[in-house]
Amino acid sequence: MPHMTVWDSAATAVSTTRVLGSRHEAYEVLAALRVLRAHLNFAESAGGPLRATTRYRSP
Repeated sequence: MPHMTVWDSAATAVSTTRVLGSRHEAYEVLAALRVLRAHLNFAESAGGPLRATTRYRSP
């Protein structure tokens, strides 16, 4: 698996359409997106490059 940055991963996640099974599932997805946005905002305000803020690195 190639090295994906946080931004690449986020862009992939939000560029696709997904049918949600319930309102509860929609709330879970929105909560996950809020957490992702908070992490990206923190990385940006900390001055670090977004490409270095991923924990998914290929061996």
